[in-house]
Amino acid sequence: MKIKITETLTREVEIELPSYKKSNCHFWKIYSEEKAICVTNLEGYYEIGEQTIQVALKSGDEESNEEEFNEAFERIFNKLKNLKDGSNS
Repeated sequence: MKIKITETLTREVEIELPSYKKSNCHFWKIYSEEKAICVTNLEGYYEIGEQTIQVALKSGDEESNEEEFNEAFERIFNKLKNLKDGSNS
């Protein structure tokens, strides 16, 4: 017999702002005690938006840095701009 159990984990982390995290398709810049900018780079889906710091810390399992975040931001920003302008490059 299999039973699903839902658990909640609360942990305290210490970070310096700005802080940078990444996962396989997201890059985060945590810039305040509550907010982070998220850059999403999935094949066929691209997004830049604001999320809570909790999402960034829960999902961003790898450390990143400003250079890596800025490169991802620029790449996805240009991709979105090209899509808006009707270009596929």
